[in-house]
Amino acid sequence: MKKNVLIISSNLGIGGFQKSLISLLHYFDYNNYNVDLLIFRSGGVFENQIPSNVNLIHNKMPGEYFESFAPSVKKLFKLRRFGLVLIRLLISIIGLFDKGYAAIFMSKFIPKIDKEYDVSIDYNGQYILYYMINKIKAKRKITFFHSDYKMWSFYKRADERYYRKVDFIVTVSDLCVDSLKDYFPSEIYKIKRIENIITKETVNSTIGSENSFQDKFDGIRLLTVGRVCKEKGIDMAIEACRYLKHRGLDFKWYVVGQISDEKYFGNLINENDVVNEFVLLGATNNPYTYMKESDIIVHTSRFEGKAVVIEEAKVLNKPIIVTDFSTAKNQITNRKTGLIVNMDSESIANGILEVINNKDLREDIISELSKECNGNENEIKKLYQLMR
Repeated sequence: MKKNVLIISSNLGIGGFQKSLISLLHYFDYNNYNVDLLIFRSGGVFENQIPSNVNLIHNKMPGEYFESFAPSVKKLFKLRRFGLVLIRLLISIIGLFDKGYAAIFMSKFIPKIDKEYDVSIDYNGQYILYYMINKIKAKRKITFFHSDYKMWSFYKRADERYYRKVDFIVTVSDLCVDSLKDYFPSEIYKIKRIENIITKETVNSTIGSENSFQDKFDGIRLLTVGRVCKEKGIDMAIEACRYLKHRGLDFKWYVVGQISDEKYFGNLINENDVVNEFVLLGATNNPYTYMKESDIIVHTSRFEGKAVVIEEAKVLNKPIIVTDFSTAKNQITNRKTGLIVNMDSESIANGILEVINNKDLREDIISELSKECNGNENEIKKLYQLMR
């Protein structure tokens, strides 16, 4: 008899965990599981990639409720949802003292689902975890956390309370496992590692036949995939771009991803005099064609759990340069499967120049990636073990 599974996610917009979720859904065993997917904010670019076997549920709460404070209040006011405006104001006030308890308060107003499941899976953590515990009926409850917990420790008091009530806590790398164990020693036996599923098959099947770049540029193409924000180090990338321009390199640096603050980053590009060299392409649900057509992938994050884009670049056998964030060495073997550089703009620029100028290093990286990185679809079997 099939088991009924509920997976809960905040959205299916551009982002690493969203791509990870889509990959997971594509490898699910629908002969043995009926899968409902609950999305709190609809309209994400990955929604059209949900497998037809999945029953998509849209939450009854307006998606505007889940946006960041200022746009949420503004949009809810326009919708004349004054009660929700008041709730968001209260959430903001509580958050000044404790972000975790603000998220618990936020979760209390999300409508429950009147259905009982064999397994429920929260794919985000925080307010979705709290919602799952308080509002979802399921025999087994699993929560995912996709990052290094020390970067999110302001949720600790709330998470401590709710982690006691789940059956398993899943994260994506050994470092992330260790971080969770440090913060929650009483829950060590629940903490499991399941890597994001990335395979040659899924990546190659998504690459289109048409060229993504339309500028007919024939120099060196650098590519960064991720949100345009400080957390992803785009400010350092822009400064590194200036260094490269001063070295006389014939290049363009493209960024595929949602832009968090167009005015700020536009001004930064102008101030560094790289308007022609640093190109913001905006969000897309298919960065793989851009990745295939680029010479080098540059990942400038300040912190990550396990970056999906790095695994995708490895599967595509692309030379990749990453900043030395806490989990970088879990994904890249320095000078073997990529180059790890210090977290500053000059080091990023020097790393790019080394990969360009050192042909032997570049070819060795590509050769090693072609041998090592073929995919990890068997990771889903670890999830099935937890769902028994």
